[in-house]
Amino acid sequence: MGSLHELVLGAAERRGEEPALHVHGRRIPYAELAERVRRTAASLHGLGVEREDRVAMLVGNVPEFLYALYGTVALGAVAAPLNVMLTPEEVGYILADAEAKVVVAETDFLPTVLAVRDRVASIEHIVVVGPPPVPRKTRSLEEMITRGGEVPDVVVGEDDLAVLAYTSGTTAEPRGAMLTHGNLLSNLDQLGAVPALAEAASDVILLALPLFHLYGLNAVLNFMLRVGATGVLVERFDPVETLQLVERYRVTVLCGVPPMFRAW
Repeated sequence: MGSLHELVLGAAERRGEEPALHVHGRRIPYAELAERVRRTAASLHGLGVEREDRVAMLVGNVPEFLYALYGTVALGAVAAPLNVMLTPEEVGYILADAEAKVVVAETDFLPTVLAVRDRVASIEHIVVVGPPPVPRKTRSLEEMITRGGEVPDVVVGEDDLAVLAYTSGTTAEPRGAMLTHGNLLSNLDQLGAVPALAEAASDVILLALPLFHLYGLNAVLNFMLRVGATGVLVERFDPVETLQLVERYRVTVLCGVPPMFRAW
């Protein structure tokens, strides 16, 4: 396996109609996830996204995060997931530093992007995650992925850049850590080699950690796809609500950070 996109394809081939995600009571099978990723890749290609182009993402824990992430890397382009709590000034700096060609933004965070759009020369398109209509000079992802289109045959290898993960910027300006497909997949191999961390397709995993952080993105989400397990996607952490989800979906793998476990 040489690319993150192949995690989705492999899981869809093995798991088909088995659930990839549960979110707000909705069940998204692996086959549907793969098709949504394909349609998103086709839509981004239609906007002119090509190999090594940067697609920034200001998106929370919603299914569209997966569609945008894996649709981007399927084209050989580079995903730059941003912390949704950043200020417009911080977002503007990162978008300029990454030379983002496309920004995918959830409706709640769209004002942050619109506030800096005119200051970032590289931005050609803003794609909105949320119900249409969308503001002028932006595009609706929901509408885009209904139009179909073809995905070019792009060979993506382990040495190709997959993700630009920006540091928090607490001691200096944020820096983009350049992570290849091989870097991220090797990390999954390392996790899989630890018996206590081994997962199976029968596992149900709570996806409450922010997916824009590498812990949530690689050690939880990508690791889940690697084995074809099921994720219970949570937009905002609430200790009582998440425990109710754990009970409802019979969660078997609970990933979190110390404050979450204290809250539970």
